Amino acid sequence: MDEAATARDAPHAGSAPAGLTLLLGPPNSGRLGGVIDWWVRHEGDEPVIVVPTQADVTTLTIELTRRVGTVLARHPVCTFAGLLRLLAPPSAPAPAGQLGEVEARVLVAQLLREMPLQALDQAAPSPGAIAAAGVLLREIAESGLAGTEAELALGRWLERGGGAAARDVRALFNAYRRRLADAGRFDSADLVQAAAAGCETWSRPVAFYGFSSFSSAQHALVRRLSQAVPVLLSLDHDPERSYRRAYDAEVDLWRGGARETSVLGRQAGVFVSPDLAYLDAAFLSTDGVTIPAPADRRPGDGGVRFLMASGRRGEVELVGEEVVRLLREGSLPDDIGVV
Repeated sequence: MDEAATARDAPHAGSAPAGLTLLLGPPNSGRLGGVIDWWVRHEGDEPVIVVPTQADVTTLTIELTRRVGTVLARHPVCTFAGLLRLLAPPSAPAPAGQLGEVEARVLVAQLLREMPLQALDQAAPSPGAIAAAGVLLREIAESGLAGTEAELALGRWLERGGGAAARDVRALFNAYRRRLADAGRFDSADLVQAAAAGCETWSRPVAFYGFSSFSSAQHALVRRLSQAVPVLLSLDHDPERSYRRAYDAEVDLWRGGARETSVLGRQAGVFVSPDLAYLDAAFLSTDGVTIPAPADRRPGDGGVRFLMASGRRGEVELVGEEVVRLLREGSLPDDIGVV
């Protein structure tokens, strides 16, 4: 697909209908270019690109400025949490009152320590119990049900034979929400609900890039946005790689409601280094296809070195030795990356 031609031939954002457009393709297929072209087409309506992390915000903002030039839009790139704050109406809870991740973990830890649990009593002191309970409570809160509806749903689970586990989960959820209310605080689930209400008056097109999956609340919010404005969802999709088929379920979930789907193919010649091209083609390949490794490697050609060591100290020492060797062979410090 010629992404530049697609950008030139597309209608202006003012005539673009609301709906969900899927942009699928493997790594190095040009999906980032497709997202930026989409942003340019809708520039008059102040589009927003949503990415997973704050580091992604910085990287994509720099790339957008490099390709487009001066960007005058408000928050052209943000995280999902940033989008929630943009969507939330003025009457929504102030961001200062939101419970942070560390605070939420402390609160969950207190509840696990103080509450008389039955089915979860033995698991509560285990490593990872706090994180697992926090995820569970967040999933319940972000299920799309209001607080009372979620409580009723947990009650029905108990009535239908959920037993001690259902009783423990309902007690934890009720205690968690009660503690938040008593302290006058709110969490991400409350912000999602406030943002959903703001979709009714939202007018800026939205693109999502870099995500591999969405929670049920995020999924519902994206669907609701697509009913009001053009929404572009870019997903990693490579049907030729068997190890990536875990992503197929996420892709299939979105296909049903998409107004349009574009599939990009892998681009050839995107790697200067033969070693990187080989890694891209052969890494985690389980298809039984033998891919010949690049031959005639020469010092200074760059590429990839795989190092294995026992323990962190051994790993650091091995990396240090490799970096020193590369420097002595003439490599520049800025040309060496460590993963």
